[in-house]
Amino acid sequence: MLTRRRFTRYSCNLKGSFRCRGLTTPCQLENISVGGALISLKGTLEEPVRRGYKCVLTILEPLGKPPLHITAKVAHYAFTLIGLQFESDNPDAKERLKTMSKQNGLTFSDGFSYD
Repeated sequence: MLTRRRFTRYSCNLKGSFRCRGLTTPCQLENISVGGALISLKGTLEEPVRRGYKCVLTILEPLGKPPLHITAKVAHYAFTLIGLQFESDNPDAKERLKTMSKQNGLTFSDGFSYD
């Protein structure tokens, strides 16, 4: 069976927020990779999201560290689950994601360039 995933996804238990089209709601990261994430919304949005919408995922780090903001686009959605594809033009976010992953016991080694 062929997989369409470019990067390995890792289960995680991180909290954050999802902002799309001016609306923000809390979310829980279900899994994450260097290319994207699956989130579950903790609330509802007043307007439905659509595939291709630009958005911002904010990941809240433990221990009072500043949150990580990652620009993304909606890849798929179903009820309160939203699949996100991260934008590739944010090197600062990539470096923070790499650091965060190490602190949470994940190793992103799927050919992802961090420089």
